[in-house]
Amino acid sequence: MPTREARKFGAAQSHKTPPPTQPLSRFGQATISGMTPANAVLILAVFGLLGGSVVSQRARTGLAWFGVPILCAFSLKRMHSGFDLVHELTFYASYHADWRNQLVHVVFVPLLVFTAMIFLAYVPPLSRATPLGMPLNWATLAALAWSGHHVKCEPLVGLFTSLVTFGSALLATLIVQRELPPTKGKGKGMPAVRYGQAARWAGALHGLSWYMQIHPGHAIFEGRKAALLDALIQSFMDGPLFIWMEVAFRLGYDPALRVQLESAVAAQHAAWALAS
Repeated sequence: MPTREARKFGAAQSHKTPPPTQPLSRFGQATISGMTPANAVLILAVFGLLGGSVVSQRARTGLAWFGVPILCAFSLKRMHSGFDLVHELTFYASYHADWRNQLVHVVFVPLLVFTAMIFLAYVPPLSRATPLGMPLNWATLAALAWSGHHVKCEPLVGLFTSLVTFGSALLATLIVQRELPPTKGKGKGMPAVRYGQAARWAGALHGLSWYMQIHPGHAIFEGRKAALLDALIQSFMDGPLFIWMEVAFRLGYDPALRVQLESAVAAQHAAWALAS
C-alpha cells in the first residue's frame, strides 16, 4: 500500500489545473453542457421516492432497492479504478465556493443523510446477521457504500466522515426499531397512527434541508445551480466528504491540497464564464 508521502507525490504529479476548455468530470457526468437526460430521469426517480418515503412503505422499499445499489455500484467503481483527488473534489467544490453556502451544507448535508437513513431503516433487511455488532440493513449498507468511496478518496478525513455516516445509520435504525408495524385486531404492536412517525418527522427535516441548500445556499449565497443538476449520484457521494474536507481545511489540514483545489475551482469558474 502506498505511503501518505507517496500518495502526495503522486497527487503533486497528477493534480494539475485542467485547461479551461476541458470538461470537469469523467464517466459521462458533469460537464459545462449541463444536465443529461439520464441524470434528469435519475433526479425524478430519486426525489419521487424520497418524497413518497415520508408516508409510504412502498416508496421506502423502492428507495432501498433502487437507490442503495446505485450507491454501491458507484463506490465499487471508484474503489477499483484510478481517480484524481483534486479532480474529484473540484467537481463539488466548483458549485460550493461561497463560504456561506459551505456553512449551510456543513449543517444540512449530514441532516439529509441522517433522514434518508431513517427512510431506509424501515425496509426489512436482506439478512438478520449483525457483523461487528451492527445490523446489516439498508441504512448500514448505504453507509458502507459512502464510506468505501470516502476512505478511498482521502483516508484520514474519509475515515472521520465514515464514522459520522455509520453513526447516522445506527441512530436511524435505533429510532425506527422503537416502532413496530401495526397488527390486526388485538395484540402487540404500535397503533397505526404512531407507526411511521419517525418517517414523518424525517420528511419535514429532509425537506427543510433541501430548501436551505437550494434557496439560501445556491440561489442567494452562491448564485449558481446545485451540483446534483449535472451529476446526481456523484453529488450524493461527494457531498458528505466535501463538507468535512472544508472543515479540515479551515483547521489547517493539508494546505498544499487546499491551494491545488482552489486553483482548480478558479479554472473551472473561468471555463464556465467563457462558455456562457
